[in-house]
Amino acid sequence: MIVDFNIVWQEYEKELTAFVKTRLFDKSFVADIMQEIAIKIYKHQNQLKHIDNIRAWTYRITRNTLIDFYKQNDKVIPDELYVLDLRTVSDGSNDNELSSCIMSMSNSLEQKDKDILNLSIFEQYSVAELSSKFKLSPEGAKTKLKRAKKKLANSFFTCCTLEKDTKGKIIDFTAIDNKRCKC
Repeated sequence: MIVDFNIVWQEYEKELTAFVKTRLFDKSFVADIMQEIAIKIYKHQNQLKHIDNIRAWTYRITRNTLIDFYKQNDKVIPDELYVLDLRTVSDGSNDNELSSCIMSMSNSLEQKDKDILNLSIFEQYSVAELSSKFKLSPEGAKTKLKRAKKKLANSFFTCCTLEKDTKGKIIDFTAIDNKRCKC
């Protein structure tokens, strides 16, 4: 199968545009962001024949472009660009594998981060319960949880890509480099 920029862009442009629109604070930047994404995909089109999951690859480029945009404009980066939300895992065969991978990566974090993540993600503690458990204010618990999730997400996205369906449910994940992965 021959894969080039035009085929990939025609296939994913509308989907990526919708993704970008929901994550920008100012919708007037959508065209600029999409142009940057197109340029990045075009520049790396020689990699397309080696990529197993092109959709996940385009989403990774899109997410990273949005993060760069927020950093350049001194804006707070929305959590959804960093944070893994296990509640979005769809009913599929990868559920246990993804959960095991996340659990393994969380085990490599510092104990304080691991504890708050395990209670929040796997034990479903509310912020109020976390606040009480760690003797923090609710704001302090939210901040601590947010930082731990960012660390976990950075670890995950260093070695894996996610593929989501149109409803945002995770349908697949792929290791980019097994040597760096802690799964």
